Amino acid sequence: MRKITKQAISALYSFRNFRSGNDQVAVTNGGTEATMYLHGNAIANLAKLSDGTLDLEITTAGWNTPTTFSRLNGLPGVKVNRKNWSVYLNGAGWDGAWTTVNPAKPSEEPSEEPFDLMGGIVAFESGERGLGVKLALFQNLINTGAIYHLQGSYGRTAASLIEQGLITVGGAR
Repeated sequence: MRKITKQAISALYSFRNFRSGNDQVAVTNGGTEATMYLHGNAIANLAKLSDGTLDLEITTAGWNTPTTFSRLNGLPGVKVNRKNWSVYLNGAGWDGAWTTVNPAKPSEEPSEEPFDLMGGIVAFESGERGLGVKLALFQNLINTGAIYHLQGSYGRTAASLIEQGLITVGGAR
């Protein structure tokens, strides 16, 4: 994933304003809604609902380009690709119109290889990785029980992520 994609996705899920080159995240509605723009076109909208859950809507905004796909594919629970000039979202045909997707945590997505726990902790501690890796790390720490063997700041961070609805206790991997 490109650095700009990581930065934009992190800003979107942190509900903070961001601008770099042709990418922008704008926060509205008192900090409960964040919209990601590419070349001035809204391509993703993330809203905090009153029950604490997140609602994620995406679109290609009519631009079925590699750059648009790259930004959308950086979102947890989103896989956009093109085959034989047809666009697919998470394996199903898609016209690129605004669509609500389950803002799945990366930990809920099937993984082809085992989670690199040590690598995740090192990346988290050094601040090298974005929100997706952080969510995957903390969901894995909870799922395996390793969270109980780490320093208190890990438990507090996990509690905060659970409270925000970004990870779950007993979440299936």
